[in-house]
Amino acid sequence: KDTIKRNSRVRWIGYLSTTGVYGDHGGDWVDESSKAKALPGSKPYLRRLAEEEWLASFPSQAHVFRLAGIYGPGRSALDTVARATATATESSSTASHPLANTSPSPSSSSGTTPDTSTTTTARPAPSTW
Repeated sequence: KDTIKRNSRVRWIGYLSTTGVYGDHGGDWVDESSKAKALPGSKPYLRRLAEEEWLASFPSQAHVFRLAGIYGPGRSALDTVARATATATESSSTASHPLANTSPSPSSSSGTTPDTSTTTTARPAPSTW
């Protein structure tokens, strides 16, 4: 933080995070207006607190991009298929991955006006195929 504050040439900070900080929404769609449901003391809860504290240091420079569909090692859809544990039925063909049928579309607030705000970069709505 101190290095950034001392450098007067830093005009904008983009911070990549995850929609996981919103906690478990039971499969419901999550965006920047979603209520944080992460359990106190959980990793997503603590991450969000740390992010908010860090971002408060840069009130006019920082923007958070919450990326959907980020998976850790061994947890991607391809890993699931490779383990042959994926199942699909005709009634469960809803796609919620941000790259399914379209590319992510962050809101216009992520552009030129510096402010501390958050954009969730994912599909505009779930789709079925």
